[in-house]
Amino acid sequence: MTWSKPKWVLGPDEFDDPEHEFHTSPVFLHNDCYIKLNQILNRRAKGAIDIELMTSRDGVR
Repeated sequence: MTWSKPKWVLGPDEFDDPEHEFHTSPVFLHNDCYIKLNQILNRRAKGAIDIELMTSRDGVR
């Protein structure tokens, strides 16, 4: 079996608060569209986790 090189798709960047951490993020495929529930831990809010809905047709953009 041959694997392609890993590709960075999603992660915190310079626009994200340094007190936020990306955590377990389930991804579902539905009708040729990837749906992701991005879980973000806010350490300042005493462990509150926010959820962001993300969608992609190709899994990259």
